[in-house]
Amino acid sequence: MKHRDDMDDIYREHGKTVYRFLQRMCGDAELAQDLTQDTFLRAMESADRFDDSCKMTTWLCQIAKNLCYDHLRYQQRHQTEALMEESAQAPAHFLEELLENADLALQIRSIVHELAEPYWLQSHKPLSGRHP
Repeated sequence: MKHRDDMDDIYREHGKTVYRFLQRMCGDAELAQDLTQDTFLRAMESADRFDDSCKMTTWLCQIAKNLCYDHLRYQQRHQTEALMEESAQAPAHFLEELLENADLALQIRSIVHELAEPYWLQSHKPLSGRHP
């Protein structure tokens, strides 16, 4: 790879390509811009690992792809953690709702069982109108 001082030239030559690649990949212009900058920082840090067996653009887009996947995994992990935290804070309300629904179901069931037999049988017909 060219000397690190040449990174500005490399950015000018390949920056738009990497940006467009990331924008198509993640669908977010602002995120693509951030990841493009991260891509060139990562490339500068690992410049000694570039061998001329592939094009510079290929190498940069590979770095960009990995950074994008890392970002998506990070985002997914934190969304999952936030949902778990939310659900951990809400079980009392959720349980109260379940208990209220269960109590209502028991009340309905007892009323149905107190009905005369023809009405009770009518309440056990399939809702779809199809008979088994």
